[in-house]
Amino acid sequence: MKPSNLFLETLTELRRRLAAINDEYELVMASGLLRKLLLDGEPLVHQLNRGLRLQLRFPIATTDAFDAALMRYHPVFDLSPEGLSPKFNLLPSAVTKQVDLDTFLAQRAAAIQGREVSVKDLIRQVSHIEGGVHAGTARTEIERLLAAASESVRINGVTMTAATIRGIGLVVLDGLAPLEAAVTEGPL
Repeated sequence: MKPSNLFLETLTELRRRLAAINDEYELVMASGLLRKLLLDGEPLVHQLNRGLRLQLRFPIATTDAFDAALMRYHPVFDLSPEGLSPKFNLLPSAVTKQVDLDTFLAQRAAAIQGREVSVKDLIRQVSHIEGGVHAGTARTEIERLLAAASESVRINGVTMTAATIRGIGLVVLDGLAPLEAAVTEGPL
């Protein structure tokens, strides 16, 4: 399959899986698509954007002052499942920022036991430990903490980590819209 077709089909499948808000399996499987798009050795996004050189920007909702204050107290657990998406962040202090891919992947998506968990950490957790690509064993401290929290906290009937994948995925779809349009319009 041509990379352009694979990219477009992956986005279509990601949209379908993210629409299943209360279906844990669909959200876990969405993490594998996010990994393929953003994290693999040669991510699909980089393969497609290499020739186009688009400045991809990902719209995220940030609450920097709130987050900084919260992290001073080393929260046992903090998560806003869809809070990264400006469409769903309900905090009045939320500000939408447009960030590049590296900044997006480094963005705090959760905090557990006083440690920040990035978007990249969460995608890897759900795709590598919880079964989005393969079911694995939590090996690092952060993986064990996320696995334990995920087993004990459910949101709308799904694990907290799977629920967070939806917010991450929505930001990715928004950020990749210009690349999707360029791939759809012309041959690569």
